[in-house]
Amino acid sequence: MRRTGIAVCVLAFMAMVTGVAPVRAAGEKGAAEPKETPRLAEDDAEGARAAAATDPTRLARSLGLDYAAMVAELKLTDEQKAKIEEQIKAGAKAAGEWYRANRDKGKPLQEALRAAREANDREAMQKAAKDMAAFRAEQQAVAAPFRAAVMAVLTPQQKNIWIALTLKTSLLQRLNAVELTPEQTAAVAELCNQAAAANPALDTDDRAALRKAVNELYRSVSKDVLTPEQREQIMARRAGNRPANPDRERPQRERRANREPAAEE
Repeated sequence: MRRTGIAVCVLAFMAMVTGVAPVRAAGEKGAAEPKETPRLAEDDAEGARAAAATDPTRLARSLGLDYAAMVAELKLTDEQKAKIEEQIKAGAKAAGEWYRANRDKGKPLQEALRAAREANDREAMQKAAKDMAAFRAEQQAVAAPFRAAVMAVLTPQQKNIWIALTLKTSLLQRLNAVELTPEQTAAVAELCNQAAAANPALDTDDRAALRKAVNELYRSVSKDVLTPEQREQIMARRAGNRPANPDRERPQRERRANREPAAEE
């Protein structure tokens, strides 16, 4: 069996080098007439890159959009898909141009922020975080008009569903320190649906407004959905990830006493 496998690999290698498929001798089991020259591995890779370059699901990621979720959750019509994909392709092109012009700026900013955190240098952390925020804001500004154009294609009902889904995704990321039961996950989804219905004008691209909405949901979930043990797990995770800061010790102790994790600040 092993020799057969080796032989197959050798034949495949010969085919790649010569560009001609090996032909079995007449009368040999499985004998066949010469076939068309197979595509080389480089051709396959080039084809995959070409397909990726036009795949709207992949392109949408450069704009911070989950197009696959949109298609699945919003029941888009063919007309809507065509309009959205047009915006995605145009936006991805603009985002790619921005990235090529600015890719050398991002890595030093990330390294500066990492070094400041490792050194527990509060002043350096604040400066590095501010610089990184400005860099990301510039990047988001490129995508913003295309994201807005995508949202303009949706119906009011679809926008409401998308707001609820965005809230749920952000909220579950905040709760990743604990394992929710199916009942708890359903309760989180229902709270997000209620919040979206109560705030249909919420702009999911407005980071401050989105953070505020998620913070309010987080407090509700912490109080009404999580168990005391889960709240402790979240606080323990935060305590382990957060640099030491004496100024925060007192409010942390007070929140622990109330067994309610703080909202993101």
